[in-house]
Amino acid sequence: MHVWSTDGLPESAHFGFWRDVICEAFAALDPKAAVRSKAFPSSVTLDSFGDVNVARIKSCAQSVRRGADQIRVDPQDRLFVNLQLAGVGRVVQEGRAVFVPAGSFTIVDTARPYRLEFEDAFEVLSLRLPRTRLLPFTARPDEVFAKPVDGQKGMGRVAVSFMRLLLDQPDDLASDQRAEIATHLCDLIASASRQAAPKQLSGRELVRHHFVKSAVEALRASLADPDLDAASLARRFGVSTRYVQQAFTDAGLSVAAHIRTLRIERCAHDLANRHDGSSIQAIAARWGFSDVPHFTRVFGQHFGCTPSKFRRHSRNSEQRS
Repeated sequence: MHVWSTDGLPESAHFGFWRDVICEAFAALDPKAAVRSKAFPSSVTLDSFGDVNVARIKSCAQSVRRGADQIRVDPQDRLFVNLQLAGVGRVVQEGRAVFVPAGSFTIVDTARPYRLEFEDAFEVLSLRLPRTRLLPFTARPDEVFAKPVDGQKGMGRVAVSFMRLLLDQPDDLASDQRAEIATHLCDLIASASRQAAPKQLSGRELVRHHFVKSAVEALRASLADPDLDAASLARRFGVSTRYVQQAFTDAGLSVAAHIRTLRIERCAHDLANRHDGSSIQAIAARWGFSDVPHFTRVFGQHFGCTPSKFRRHSRNSEQRS
């Protein structure tokens, strides 16, 4: 867990510190204070559950923009799920502008420009997750962005209740337990988002949606296959490679990136297993990574640490629990 806070800093340093923190903890962003004042008390508490980062944010009235310049400097392939804990937020993306009351959440795409606005002090629980965690299970990916999900009813209530539980999780959870929590969390968010965007799919869209869901399950079952790619999926389902690639693109995904993410997660599971005495190189090769430096690099991008550090921390946590 990592904590950033303006406590103890001179008031004149508050906003500069805040600007640096949100760019480090989240993505390249351009914040602007709503009121001219030296004091800007703010804090971020950051934790991780598998490949999902969970941040509790407390700050002052402001607007936060991620535009073309920020995307070019810091390209990301992730989504933010922002649960409003206190205050009211306004989210602008994809030509939509919505107000988000406390108890509701919205999703924004870091690959597209967006703006967040807060007229007063606020508190938000912000989850950063790979788009592959959510979009394959959403019929129309574009329909979930900047659409408030009501946390008072239906699956929205279940998802929000689960998100709130993350605020008080013990530090002694093992890495595989945290990864399991992330899986359940993303499933609930996907279900709540589908409920909030209940538009009927056309026949073609429905077929492609079910195809992507089936294809993702096929990928999960075949990750050890070194020849796994869009072409092998096409052969399995009797469709063209172009159809596979377009179906995944429509879902906001790439086949290669999704395979890589799933393989990294399998490697992490085996690294955390104290009964698996295999070397890091053997575990990487087991799931399709023949180049260890490449594996180490993509693993670090995904989990924020090296495979050896992840294994050591995971197994130490499991022994304490």
